Amino acid sequence: AHGYKRILNWTLNHKLISFGLAVLLLVGSLFLVPSIGVSFLSSDQEKTLTLTYTPKAGQSQSDVEKAANRAEAYLMKRDGVKTVQYSFGEG
Repeated sequence: AHGYKRILNWTLNHKLISFGLAVLLLVGSLFLVPSIGVSFLSSDQEKTLTLTYTPKAGQSQSDVEKAANRAEAYLMKRDGVKTVQYSFGEG
């Protein structure tokens, strides 16, 4: 805790140096992108899609189940869809 307090005090007393060092580290890390690479989507073959349906007030459980079955049938017609799982209710 004492060491951390010393570092924090030095950093707060030398804001320009701390800012410059942070900018240098950021710019330096950008040069690593070609060797590390960037991916916003996983390279796994398995992809997941989550859909949420909010029933209208007073809609019965059987109506909700019918809507879920229609959504399931629609999704299963799509290319690449292998599994559809749905659940409803409080539990």
